Amino acid sequence: MDACNAWSMPSVIDRARLVAAELVANAVEHAGTDIVLVVSRRDTGVHLAVSDGDTELPHLARPGDAEPTGDDRSRGLGVRIVDAATSVWGALPTSGGKVVWAILRKDP
Repeated sequence: MDACNAWSMPSVIDRARLVAAELVANAVEHAGTDIVLVVSRRDTGVHLAVSDGDTELPHLARPGDAEPTGDDRSRGLGVRIVDAATSVWGALPTSGGKVVWAILRKDP
């Protein structure tokens, strides 16, 4: 991501690229609406946010949740990747859908 280089945060480039790709892919697959990706600088790292027109909020599968079977076995991996690659992430409803956001902290 050019923004990470411009902000002298090379330690988050690979994670930011991965997380942005997952957030966008999830929005395209599940919402099927227009999306907006915003990349913002924070003192501690990078903030990514993807908004779309779907009101269903993503969630991380918890132990005990039913395991997907058949063609659905890879379902939920995007959220797991986002959870593993970020310091914190979440989702908020908006008047026209939702925004899913993530913070990637730079290395000290």
